[in-house]
Amino acid sequence: MSWPVAAAIGIILGALAGALHLAITRWRATLATTRGAAAAIATMPVGLVGLGLLVFVAARISPVAAWATPVGIVAVRLVVLGRSRR
Repeated sequence: MSWPVAAAIGIILGALAGALHLAITRWRATLATTRGAAAAIATMPVGLVGLGLLVFVAARISPVAAWATPVGIVAVRLVVLGRSRR
């Protein structure tokens, strides 16, 4: 697999991982307000496992894809932060 294709796959998987992590973080914030801080702390590993799983999938595809995943993660975070400033 050529490195541009592997990088594109890594960026896409990184974007999915970033979106998944932010969705789980939002769910945990809701959980903290409805069920308490202990429930939110107990579910903390769920977001990290989801993020790590998609990075692991990228690493299985190609090392270039694994190194490109942070680009997708940061891109999603910048988009979400840009929307939240408005």
